[in-house]
Amino acid sequence: MDEIGFAAVANALSRAEWIKGVEKQYKIPSGLIVPAISDQAIRLLILGYLSVEMNKIEVEREKLRNKPGRPKKPKGHDLDTLRALALFDFAHNLTAGIENREKDVDLPAKIKVRRMIELAQIANVKGDGLFPKTTSASSLEQSVSKGKKKLGIDEHWLAPELGKNLFEFLSKDESPDEA
Repeated sequence: MDEIGFAAVANALSRAEWIKGVEKQYKIPSGLIVPAISDQAIRLLILGYLSVEMNKIEVEREKLRNKPGRPKKPKGHDLDTLRALALFDFAHNLTAGIENREKDVDLPAKIKVRRMIELAQIANVKGDGLFPKTTSASSLEQSVSKGKKKLGIDEHWLAPELGKNLFEFLSKDESPDEA
């Protein structure tokens, strides 16, 4: 019995079997249709139920539609955050090299932001990328400060929220303070 229609009552089925079939086909909760109501009431119940289900599908479809305009970048993937993250890693690598030890992000790196930017620009041979030589130092400093604030990095390049897996947040849609 592929399709359960209202003509099924005319067949050899009892009304109770027909109601169970209607509930199964249209996924209407069991017991909602009682045998005492008329065929017209059952038709209206099915139409109402299907209307509600179609509305739910339409709402979900609207959520999936492409929004006009430029696609949004995930939170935490902006230039400020990437600059701060690059300097965070650079500061800890540099400190570990100077102190002749393994890199440990739980130990402070006492290097000022401006000095880190200068060192990053020196290390950047091409002159483009995150720290272009054409951008003013004060603009870069402001950008890094905003990124440090978003990531929860303090003045000694410590970030308890980032922990040992500091690049892990790039795979997420949020930075640690927005989670």
